[in-house]
Amino acid sequence: MSPATYNARINVPVTKQMRHFVEALAKRQGSNVAEVARQALREYLDAQEELIGSRSRLGRSVMDQIEMVQNRLVRQLNHMSALLLAAVILQQIHRGEPGSQVMQQIVRLAEQIEEHLPEATA
Repeated sequence: MSPATYNARINVPVTKQMRHFVEALAKRQGSNVAEVARQALREYLDAQEELIGSRSRLGRSVMDQIEMVQNRLVRQLNHMSALLLAAVILQQIHRGEPGSQVMQQIVRLAEQIEEHLPEATA
């Protein structure tokens, strides 16, 4: 990897204590003040990216949870509808109506309901 080309500057006022600490770090690392400052800035910016990324992941996680709950509710609604339909069929048959007549009534009802449903949008 080739060394970075530094073609922009940031001038930041610091306290004497901060300057002394940065100089001590540079000396200990065999580096210079500018490199210590660049490294500190890199680490800070990386942490900000992780924070932004984690918020994005959180948003996706929330959306995934909402979708999972929605799918569960749709399955439960379908299950309840099937149970309700079975109960109606059993009730009609217990009353003595022929099964074919009950099915015709169910088909007519389903057609009427379908006419009133809004069209699905993609």
